[in-house]
Amino acid sequence: MIGTPSCVDNVLHVRERLSLPFNGLIDIYCAFGVSRESDLVDNTRFLFGCDQLWDVLLSKLNRTLSIIPSKIPTISTVPSRHHYSTAIVDYSLFHSSIKKFSCSPEVSITIIIMSTTRNILVVGATGQQGGAVVRALASPRVPSGDPPINILALTRNPDSPKAKSLLESHKDDDVLLSLVKGDSSNPASIFDSRPSGSVHGVFIVTTPGKISEESQAIPLIDAAINHGVRRIVFSSVDRRGDQESWDNPCPEIKHFHSKHKIELHLRDKASQEGVSWAVLRPTAFLENFSPGFFGSMFTAIWHSALSPERKLQLVSVRDIGIFAAKALTEDEQKWSGRAVGLAGDELTLDEAREVFKRVTGKKLPQTYTILARLLMWMVPDMGNMFRWFETQGYGVDIAERRKEVPEMLDFEGWLKQSNWMNQ
Repeated sequence: MIGTPSCVDNVLHVRERLSLPFNGLIDIYCAFGVSRESDLVDNTRFLFGCDQLWDVLLSKLNRTLSIIPSKIPTISTVPSRHHYSTAIVDYSLFHSSIKKFSCSPEVSITIIIMSTTRNILVVGATGQQGGAVVRALASPRVPSGDPPINILALTRNPDSPKAKSLLESHKDDDVLLSLVKGDSSNPASIFDSRPSGSVHGVFIVTTPGKISEESQAIPLIDAAINHGVRRIVFSSVDRRGDQESWDNPCPEIKHFHSKHKIELHLRDKASQEGVSWAVLRPTAFLENFSPGFFGSMFTAIWHSALSPERKLQLVSVRDIGIFAAKALTEDEQKWSGRAVGLAGDELTLDEAREVFKRVTGKKLPQTYTILARLLMWMVPDMGNMFRWFETQGYGVDIAERRKEVPEMLDFEGWLKQSNWMNQ
């Protein structure tokens, strides 16, 4: 049970305090006799929206205390100098719990959530990599003795089907997960509404698009450091090996070059400010083989651009999430200042076809070569990337990565967990 500073008694004027286990997640202290928000803290008041966090808290309280609220209350939270997150609710809303606590329904109940909870912001939480990071953080892989995690899932639209699906898929996990509306290219929308230092770690991923990748990441890195974030993990791309990638910007491949610039900024800025940082450098995604037209197009491009004996390194998005979770939660000394390439397999196209046939009993789908060549011509960055695969290629030490995560997926392992098994 986490202890509470004696000053809490002075600030809250607690007449009765009840300590309750919170499903092994966090400790809750219920303080009675507090009728005004001003009684809670003796310094600056700060309003902080936490509807999703409250939904999770409420559902878990229902199971623990059999409290059934008549409606969802409006919550306001304030940080104290002791770094508690405090929520005030009108006790009268909890009509079924009056007898249980023998309290007057006119008083307020204050729930104090210990701030040892680590808030981790995940950029792109509804996408492939961000979603994998959320799943990894929510898994039992994170040591139970460590402070619990509150995942802040960044999304432009919390009402989107993907965002709602993300919440639904993690509603029974032993983590707190809340949706945060915001855009990584406008970090003020993310951090300005939060107490300084309240976010422990940030996972950053960028995607090519109308907004440059540098504009997606660099302002966010700077804002996170100014906010007091302790750890930043950036998902980049391997460019010929862990050490070699620092000196290989690949200017001919625009999105590789952009990620290299972001890496350098993160390394220099975070090191200067004493912030822990790590760079993950994935190779080609095994998910490129997923059922559908894009999967058959990926095979056709590989066939068209690479010589038969040329191997391509591949990694599962799941494993990117696992490594990101490790970098965000494991011993800081182990991860600070590391840049690691990620790959779980290395195959020629013929070897990939053989594995696919053996596992699924089917031929690896491949669309027309003319379409692949047309796409590489229409999207020069893609054509340049595949030509780079042929002349240079990734350089991850797969055996070394497996020492850290032995269960990293190879192509066969990924296929056995993929939708191909349901086709």
